[in-house]
Amino acid sequence: MIGIGSIGTAIVKGLLNTGEVPPSNIYASARRFESLERARSLGINVSMDNRWIVTNSDVVILAVKPFQVENVLKEVRDLLDGKVLVSLVPFATIDRIRELIGDGVGVEIYRAMPNVNVEINAGFTALTGSGMRRDIVGYVFGLLGRTVWVEEKVLDLLTLLTACTPAIIAEILDAFMLAGLYLGIPKEIVEEAVVHTFVGTSMNVLRNGVYSVRNRVITPRGLTIKMIKHFLRTNVKYSIVESIVETYRELEKAMSVYT
Repeated sequence: MIGIGSIGTAIVKGLLNTGEVPPSNIYASARRFESLERARSLGINVSMDNRWIVTNSDVVILAVKPFQVENVLKEVRDLLDGKVLVSLVPFATIDRIRELIGDGVGVEIYRAMPNVNVEINAGFTALTGSGMRRDIVGYVFGLLGRTVWVEEKVLDLLTLLTACTPAIIAEILDAFMLAGLYLGIPKEIVEEAVVHTFVGTSMNVLRNGVYSVRNRVITPRGLTIKMIKHFLRTNVKYSIVESIVETYRELEKAMSVYT
């Protein structure tokens, strides 16, 4: 693991949760001492030396910022021959990564877009790439939750819908909790009620579909339809859609400079 920040740490915790991967088999690097100490507390091997990390690893997960990709890959590219490289870097295409590494290096390159829920093995990870060891990549991320193989352009589109969405959902959960507190529901009860309602609704939607769940709750002139009326009048639904689309446009514009 080159880069043991938030998502890197979440992946390591998820792998350790399974018991399938012992701490001694995980190597991670970071630029900051604080990140290394946090990773060391998990019992894994840590270092500031990216070359040492790659030398001791068969599967290398690249979890750095986009502006760091070029320097990191140039630093370790001569050690990647025969290894599997999985990049978590948004918008850094497989072709671009291959260009930075060089054609003479026999490395299988994949991309993955997980979300922070991999920490509790309930993540969603989009994967792309092809090669003889594709099954290994699928197995590793399969330990962390649901996976799906997609075309590379779809993986980039899923960045905002899966990788960023947990933060948005947390904000929405908080809004419901604040409303409950305002109405006088005790804090510990409102938290449990809201979270379990969201979890149960998500499971119900997976089984029966979003419109089926919604329509079974709505009754003529009932409380639910009144809430939905307020919801639509204040453009909450449109705001969520527009925030995702507009953020993607901004990100695409910024990343075009990098790519």
